[in-house]
Amino acid sequence: MESVTLCYASAGAGKTHALVNTYLTCLLANPQQVSGVVAITFTKRATAEMKHRIAERLKALACGEDQSLTEELAETLHIAADGIQKQATYLWNRFQTHYEEFAIMTIDSFFQRLVATFSQGLSLPPDYTLSLNNKEILKSGLKTLWRRVDQEHHLAQALLALTRHRLEQGKSWDCRKDVQALGEVALTTATNPSSCKEPSSVKDFLTWCKGEKAEFEKKIQEGAKSLLQKIDGSGFIATDFAWGKKASTAT
Repeated sequence: MESVTLCYASAGAGKTHALVNTYLTCLLANPQQVSGVVAITFTKRATAEMKHRIAERLKALACGEDQSLTEELAETLHIAADGIQKQATYLWNRFQTHYEEFAIMTIDSFFQRLVATFSQGLSLPPDYTLSLNNKEILKSGLKTLWRRVDQEHHLAQALLALTRHRLEQGKSWDCRKDVQALGEVALTTATNPSSCKEPSSVKDFLTWCKGEKAEFEKKIQEGAKSLLQKIDGSGFIATDFAWGKKASTAT
């Protein structure tokens, strides 16, 4: 890639118009490499809109109905106007007969295509399924985890450590909700690597959580004591506040 062009504009300012023209410029520059040009959007609606506009403009160029765009593309690509029309005619015919070659898709579809292309290199089974629903992924992952407890010693030990920790805290031994919460954290950190603490074990993770909790409580206590000192130093009394003597205060 020789350069990167960023298009900043508010809604309705013509971003799609500019992107479609850029896509057409890339196609006309090398009409034999249609599948080598990819247009990616975030929504299916945006994909449909872009496909529609690309088809309209390709047809207009092929039929000589958009002289302004033809001249613009001819100047950009240093090709004569009749050359633009000739290449646009070729692309328009190809668009109608080999529609699947024009890679205009959502970002989800793009990554699904990548995964499908390199599934063997990723060691994925032939019947793999790709899910974009975090709740479904977590639900499936938890089912697999509970099935493997009897088979994997380190997993059983980790769950026992979590259960002991709950009992030490005076809670029920049932750690299923905690495991689900850990799974939600794992999914969050998987999509946001900067927030991942990389705990080497459940025990280390719980130790880290306890440290974070203690540090937070310490800051709250210090802040509360400082506030009470300032209140006392200012001469306020309990009845000066909304709940008066009914409010509980720390000492």
